[in-house]
Amino acid sequence: MNYSSLLNCGGRAITHSVSEMEKREGEIIIDCGVEGGTWTLLGTKVANGWRFCTIRNEFAMYDYLDEEDRGSPEEYWSESDWVDSWEEATALFNKYTWHLFYTVQLHPEFKR
Repeated sequence: MNYSSLLNCGGRAITHSVSEMEKREGEIIIDCGVEGGTWTLLGTKVANGWRFCTIRNEFAMYDYLDEEDRGSPEEYWSESDWVDSWEEATALFNKYTWHLFYTVQLHPEFKR
């Protein structure tokens, strides 16, 4: 699946996609679909386990809003700092109603 979004912001194109996320340090642990975008937990293996960060992509919502209601395209994308434990990672996604999201992709090591 390709979740690309292309916006024109002040003459410059802004793109974000799952393939771009995969190029970042880390692997997709869970990619969730939500109304207006996606929420992704990335992880990278380290000596004592995993490190995690989240990416919020709500660019799909941008197209549905009137120009005067859109705001800045940067408001539709955020990335957290990396955290060092599963507990810290769950705290990142517990800020959202993630249990209402639908799973698009789930890392095999986290399917328990």
